[in-house]
Amino acid sequence: AFVIYRLRGVAGGRRADGVGEPATVGDDPEQEWRLGMAAAQRGEYREAIRRAFRSALLDVGGRRAHLNRAWTTREMLVSLSADADLLAVIAPAADSFDTAWYGKASVDAAAWEVARGRCEAVRRVARHGAGTHST
Repeated sequence: AFVIYRLRGVAGGRRADGVGEPATVGDDPEQEWRLGMAAAQRGEYREAIRRAFRSALLDVGGRRAHLNRAWTTREMLVSLSADADLLAVIAPAADSFDTAWYGKASVDAAAWEVARGRCEAVRRVARHGAGTHST
C-alpha cells in the first residue's frame, strides 16, 4: 500500500504529451527483451527501457497476473497490490519506464542499466510465481 501511495502522484496517470506509444506487434517477452538489448547496443536507451519494461509486463501477464494494456501505471499497480512480491519489483521498474518514456530529459546508459536490472527482477519474480495466480 505504501508503494502505491508513493507512486500515486509520481507515476499515477502519466500520459505522454502528444506522443503515442509506437505500435508493437507480438506478445513474446523474449523477443521484446532481445529488441531492448539491441536498442541499448545502438545507444537508444529510451527505446531499450520501453522494450525491457514491455518484456517484463508480458512475463507478468502471461505467468502471474492479468494485465490490461489500456491501464495507466497507477491502475496496473493497484491491480497488483495483493501480490506483495510482484509489487515490490514492478513499482520501481514502472518508475524507470515512466521517467524514461514520459520524462523530458534524455535517457543515458546509467538510467538504462538501472531500468534493465529492475525489469530483470520483475521477470524473475513473474517466472518464479508462474502458475500461482488466477485469472
